[in-house]
Amino acid sequence: MLILENTIVRLEPLGEQHILALLAIAQANPEVYKLTNAPSTLAGMQTYVQTALDARAKRLAIPFATVNAKTDAVVGSTRFGNLEYWAWAAAKPDIPDAAEIGWTWLSL
Repeated sequence: MLILENTIVRLEPLGEQHILALLAIAQANPEVYKLTNAPSTLAGMQTYVQTALDARAKRLAIPFATVNAKTDAVVGSTRFGNLEYWAWAAAKPDIPDAAEIGWTWLSL
């Protein structure tokens, strides 16, 4: 699994284990997230995470939980999405050739 990190932040593969932490963030400051998709109900967050995991299984996205590297606290989520795999650049067929970075939301 792909993990990206430095001394400040770690992007780790999003999973069901992140649901409650992400829900707590979304519920703590709902006004901050009204213009993005940070569900504030358990059912909504479960759907959000499952949708991201389904996209990963279909090789359409790589979703991450964003984690504070010093405290190991989940602080949000982000995603590489709309992945493109170009036939002419198929030297590494499991690695996307293009991606959008988005679906990002962070705690205060």
